[in-house]
Amino acid sequence: MTIYIKEEEVKTLVSMSDAIQVVENGLISQKNSNAVNEPRHRVLTQNDSIHLLIAGDDDQNIIGFKTAYYTGGSVHVVIYDTESKKMAAVIEAGFLGALRTGAASAVASKYMANPKSSTMGVFGAGFQAYTQVQAVCEQFDIKKVLVTSRDPDKRQNFIMKLSELFPDVSIETGDSAEQVAACDIVTTATRSEHPVLKGSWLDPGGHVNAIGSNSIVKSEIDIEVVQRSNIIVVDDRAQAKKECGDLVAAWADGVIDANNMIQLCDIVDEPNARGGKIVNTLFESQGIGLWDISLAKLIFDRALIESKGTELPF
Repeated sequence: MTIYIKEEEVKTLVSMSDAIQVVENGLISQKNSNAVNEPRHRVLTQNDSIHLLIAGDDDQNIIGFKTAYYTGGSVHVVIYDTESKKMAAVIEAGFLGALRTGAASAVASKYMANPKSSTMGVFGAGFQAYTQVQAVCEQFDIKKVLVTSRDPDKRQNFIMKLSELFPDVSIETGDSAEQVAACDIVTTATRSEHPVLKGSWLDPGGHVNAIGSNSIVKSEIDIEVVQRSNIIVVDDRAQAKKECGDLVAAWADGVIDANNMIQLCDIVDEPNARGGKIVNTLFESQGIGLWDISLAKLIFDRALIESKGTELPF
C-alpha cells in the first residue's frame, strides 16, 4: 500500500524533537556507512528549475528522493520500502523541509557549540529562520534570542510567534547586527547573495549555523568568519563543493581544503568537537536528502499507526 500524506497531516504527526532525533540517527547510519547521500541535482531550463535530492538508509530499510519545484509550489518526498521493494509514501514536504533543516542545525550545535550556550542571534525572519530558533531552543537552555532582518513588520510577527512558542525566552530585535552576531549561537537564514555576517563581529567561543547559502553564487558570511573558525563542518562534502557559496573565497585562498572538509556525520555520536576549549565553530548547511527521507520514514510510520494519509492506487 502506498499512501499520500498532506502537509496538514505532516504537522500533526511529528515534532521538532522527533526531527532532531531522526536526523541524528540518519547521520549515525551515514557515519557507519549504512546510509548514502547524493548531492543535489538541479535541472535548469531558460525559464524554470527543479531540484532532486536522493538518499538511502539500510538501517531504516528506506530509499527515496525529494523533488522541489519551488516556482510551482510543489515539494514532495517519495520513499520506498527496501524490504517489500514497493513505494511506501508520497509526502508533501514544505513543512518537512523546514523542520529537518532546523533539526540538522540543532544536531550540529549539539556537537559543536558551547554546551552552556544561552543566547542566540538570528539573521533573517522567514520560515527557515523560525525552525532554526525552534530547534536550538529545544536543544539548549536559551535565555535570549536577538533577531535582525530587513522587513520590520515581518520581523515583529516572527518575534510574536516565537514568543508564544517559548514564553520563558526573551525574543527581541537586536540593536545592531554586531550585537546579534555576538551571541553564543548565531544563525544566518537569509536569501542574501552578499555577506550579512562579518567575522569581526563574532565573540570568542561562538558557533555559527550558516544555512542560506544553497547556491555557489550566494554568500551570507564573509571570509573572516571562516578564517576565525577553528572547526568547520559541512553537511555533505560533495554537495558543499557544488553549492556552498560561503566557502568559495576560503577555498581560493587556501583557508580550507575543499577535498578534506569535515562532514556532519563525521562528528555525531562523539564528544563535543571543541573539547571544552574556547574556539569558534562553523556549520555550513545546504540541506541533504538523507535528512528528508529519515523524517519521511517517521511520518509514514506514524501515519499508518494513526490511520492518516490517502491510499493511492499503486
